Amino acid sequence: NKPMASIRTSTNVSNEVYQVSFNPNDNAQFCVVGNGVFKTYKYNEGNLKANPIQKIEPQNFLCHSWLSEDRIIVGTDTGKMLLFEGQEYKKRFPRQCPGCTGEHWWREDRYSRT
Repeated sequence: NKPMASIRTSTNVSNEVYQVSFNPNDNAQFCVVGNGVFKTYKYNEGNLKANPIQKIEPQNFLCHSWLSEDRIIVGTDTGKMLLFEGQEYKKRFPRQCPGCTGEHWWREDRYSRT
C-alpha cells in the first residue's frame, strides 16, 4: 500500500499533532490540530493543499469537531472554544456560559452570530 499524499503540518518539529479528522461531509478535506497547529487541508488528484485559515494567536489546540461542512469548533489547553466558519474565525465561547448544558451547547439550534 502506497501513501496517496503526505504533507508537513509545521516547520517546527516540536509542534506535536494531537488530532486529525476528516470532514464528515467531504472526505477529501481534513483538519489537523496540535501544539501551535491548526490547519485544514484538501486532497485533490494526488496533492494536498492547505486551506488558508484566518491568522490567530498560536495556541496549544487540543481537539476539534466538525459542526457542519464548513464549521469547526476548536478547543485549547486554556479552556477556550473557538468557532471557525469557512476558514474564518467567528467567535470565542467562554469557559462557562449562562444556560449552557452538557457537552452539546454549541449545537446548530443554539448557535448565534453575536
